[in-house]
Amino acid sequence: MNFLDKLGIGDKLNFDDLYNKFLGLERSRQIAVGVGLVILLLVVLSLPVLFVTAKLDETREDYSKYIKKASEFYGILNEYKKLNEEFNTIKTKTAQLGKDPLTAILYKAAEEVDIKKSALTVTTEKEIKNDLFTEMPKKIKINNVRFDQAVQVLDKLVRYEEMPITIKQLDIEVTPNNKLIMKTMNFTASVIRPNM
Repeated sequence: MNFLDKLGIGDKLNFDDLYNKFLGLERSRQIAVGVGLVILLLVVLSLPVLFVTAKLDETREDYSKYIKKASEFYGILNEYKKLNEEFNTIKTKTAQLGKDPLTAILYKAAEEVDIKKSALTVTTEKEIKNDLFTEMPKKIKINNVRFDQAVQVLDKLVRYEEMPITIKQLDIEVTPNNKLIMKTMNFTASVIRPNM
């Protein structure tokens, strides 16, 4: 039993009869039928190729989307790693400075510009905490300091590379008879320390 018999059209479709009818056709009709059969065969053979090509294009698009998302994710991971390393660096450096890093930094900066320790008054203010960081503000008063020394101390604090220091509420009172000497310089300085 052949395939056509299984489909139930084996009795109705006889290839010998079809071949004989084909040979009985005029030459131009034989060519037309032959061309038609070749076109039909090409269409039938090209359908799987078109289907596979469409699937490959779809897979290629999915793959490019996957690569794009993977690249974005990898970029985010690298950014996280970099931020985590910076955070750990800040943690290490603040731990090295002890419990009161700002006072130590201030005294060191003042010493570098020849301001006596006795000219400094440092008062601790209430800490401002959130989930990740603690801001540790200090009220600082420097008495009888030259203008250039004051600028240098502020510059050293603001440009301190080990940790971020912010300066707020700068208030300067100059000596009336010498404008280059500051009677008092008051400001608030804060350092941000990561919560460990």
